[in-house]
Amino acid sequence: MKNPFKKRSTSADIEAELAKLSAKMTDLQRQRSEKLQALEEAKAARREALAEDDAVIEAATAKVRKLTADVDDMAAMIDEYSAAIEAAQERFRTAHDSEVRQAAAARLEGIAARVDTITPELQKSVAQLASAVRKLISGLPPEIGVFPAHHSHRPDGRPEGSNAMMSPREVIIGLVAEVLFAEFPDFFDHGTGLMLFDDPAAPQPAIMGFARRRTPGLPAPAAIDALLTSRLRDRAARILAGEADPVLTDIKIAEPYRAPPPDPEMQIVGLRDFRFLYGQPGFKPLYRCIAKGSSDLINEKAARYAISRGVAAPADSAEARQVLEAQRNQKSVRVGFGPAMEDHLDIGDPLGLQAAYDKVKADIAANDEIAAEAARAVG
Repeated sequence: MKNPFKKRSTSADIEAELAKLSAKMTDLQRQRSEKLQALEEAKAARREALAEDDAVIEAATAKVRKLTADVDDMAAMIDEYSAAIEAAQERFRTAHDSEVRQAAAARLEGIAARVDTITPELQKSVAQLASAVRKLISGLPPEIGVFPAHHSHRPDGRPEGSNAMMSPREVIIGLVAEVLFAEFPDFFDHGTGLMLFDDPAAPQPAIMGFARRRTPGLPAPAAIDALLTSRLRDRAARILAGEADPVLTDIKIAEPYRAPPPDPEMQIVGLRDFRFLYGQPGFKPLYRCIAKGSSDLINEKAARYAISRGVAAPADSAEARQVLEAQRNQKSVRVGFGPAMEDHLDIGDPLGLQAAYDKVKADIAANDEIAAEAARAVG
């Protein structure tokens, strides 16, 4: 049989307990408010009865005493509920913090356990790679150069020194880096190649950069333990002990910039001289002129708008071929630079560039005004 007086331990249980306590206290406060109203009415009735017989006054007084006692008892009970709610809130905070820490620690322990299962596979793969690389090295005479070297780019201390040719050993180093780069391009820091730590077992290993490490590298299991699993488990233990923050999302990964894909374009042929606003969104648009019989590759949306207005046709259409043929067969020779821009039919702003430019200008003006206001306030 469950002990009804045993305090609940989980935050969900305590939250349910708090809800019940709050509901009961609210109901008791309502009842006390009603009792207070009844007490005021009883006191008023007793004042009205002061001229009556003693028995009537005694009865009225007894009622006042009873209601006063009820009101006082309810006030004391409300204080008890308030204290119980405060204690439950403290238990909730403690339980919730413990649960958050346990969940964070369990997540770190789970990650470390999964890494442990992969360690033998990585160890085997490293051994296979090492075996293949050693076979490559043994099959190449070390004295035979492979291709001309930028010897000034060699790090200090290489046995090849200032030789004019790259040695097989150097080429194999580059080959291993190349195949790793093909699989893991983001593993290579700009300008320094693969990232290497100065001491994997140090409390806070430093990145080597261009320096040469003098201590030998660790085999896969030891490297994984030194750099990964032991650190995850140590952090889990410190979280459970209250020595570390249980929030695990402490790294924000920046998304690499990817240029947006260009807008689709379409080849058109002008059926007459026309112009329209053209350019890049956010910048001041300029007029682009297309002459009758000329072929242009432009933004597909603008092209389809021009086609809908009847001033252009798709370059592969019969209508376009007919206009191009007519232009070629035209006997008159055009002299000068052709019609002025004002003589081209204006079909407007099919891409909405002017509105976008106006918005950018308005935003800049608003920011300038905010900066000016701030400067005036400081001044």
